[in-house]
Amino acid sequence: MRLEAVRKWWLDRNLLERTAVLVWSALLLVICIRVSISPRAHSVLPIFSSAGGHWLHAQELYYPYFFDPDLDNFRYSPLAAALFAPWSALSDRMGNVLWRILSAGLYLSALAWWARTVLPICLNRGQQAQLLLLAVPLSIGCFNNGQSNVILIALLLASTAAVQAGRWNLAAGCVACATLFKVYPIVLGMLLALVFPRKFTGRFLLALALGLCLPFLLQTPDYVGRQYAHWWNLLMADHRQDRPISNMVSRDLWLAIRLVPIPMSSSGYHLIQLLLGGGVALLSLAGRLVNWPQRGLLTMIFSLAGCWMVLCGPASESCTYILLAPILAWAVLEAAIDHRPLWSRGIPWCSFGLFVFSQTISWFPEHVRMLFLGILPLAGIVLWVGLAESSIRNLFRNPRTIGVGWVESSEPTVATKPHYSKNIGRVARPESSKGVASLQGLHALRKASGRTTQQPAN
Repeated sequence: MRLEAVRKWWLDRNLLERTAVLVWSALLLVICIRVSISPRAHSVLPIFSSAGGHWLHAQELYYPYFFDPDLDNFRYSPLAAALFAPWSALSDRMGNVLWRILSAGLYLSALAWWARTVLPICLNRGQQAQLLLLAVPLSIGCFNNGQSNVILIALLLASTAAVQAGRWNLAAGCVACATLFKVYPIVLGMLLALVFPRKFTGRFLLALALGLCLPFLLQTPDYVGRQYAHWWNLLMADHRQDRPISNMVSRDLWLAIRLVPIPMSSSGYHLIQLLLGGGVALLSLAGRLVNWPQRGLLTMIFSLAGCWMVLCGPASESCTYILLAPILAWAVLEAAIDHRPLWSRGIPWCSFGLFVFSQTISWFPEHVRMLFLGILPLAGIVLWVGLAESSIRNLFRNPRTIGVGWVESSEPTVATKPHYSKNIGRVARPESSKGVASLQGLHALRKASGRTTQQPAN
């Protein structure tokens, strides 16, 4: 009976959906076979499982108090070490396979939820499959290495989807958990707190406090306090920007500046980081003040925050660019179905081509990779420019061109289930009775825009 149900499900899929299922299944299968044969080759899970074992036995977690020449340094919070404790009980082969399966399940589920709930265009089944396929180039390397960035982007995707669904506790918990893994996801939390101050800020601060305190319930307080101090010292001593240009340097905006080269001090670069972060916050706040539809606003916040974290964050490796995989996939897909100028639609495609080229180069010897060291940050910059241009353009667009009426509430209201329009699938968000000036004005807006909108809630 189950086989018959699976067969029926498979026959109901269209060609793009079947292709997406086959591609992701094949990639995951090949990776699981590889790590079962060579569990310690090109895998960072031994670092995590080692930290989990040290946590269980109240041993030191951080360099220089603990050093293993065969492993890289553990850089995550004590809470992360506690969460990795179960993996220390598994063999390397079993742990690696289960870790990839767990990561894939969380990532793909969160990506599908985000695509259905957050994106400003309601995608059909074929377009959802295209989104999954377009996310492959920037995702596969992270899966292969077993990076925690897969879990990180799953948490961030789920947090924005939870905001749109009105599940504020879940949203705050996801961002807080991501922040306690790698500190820089707090950027997304700060932007959401800026746009939704009453509903998100208190929950986010409480979730952070609970996450920081939870390790004290799992181990002796003096040991946990000591590990927090060691973790802080490790973060403060990690100056990757001072490394010479090599294959180990961070792939961020600072690398692009050094490769041009542009004479600039570290203080000048820190100022650029602050200015770009302020620009992202300004665009997010402007979108709220002009009452953007919440789906479009959340998509912009997530996209611009992701670009800032990768290009201006403290430690961007090639695998960190999985944070841009959903953003890039959506930007390319939107460019294919939107009607903005051709040059504007070409920017995401240019970025996608650069990213694919950079992932191809990663299979070549190191001396070849060194020749194209700046491709990754260049591709990220191109994508960021395209997203900023699109966001600024949308600020000056008439609301009827994006299929949504104006609302007058103090905060963007949570949208209910979207529906398809007759043209390219733009979502029309149900309006609250408080947000509609008059029923006649709504009918006039619908007639002028030529789109189908739901009736206002009574």
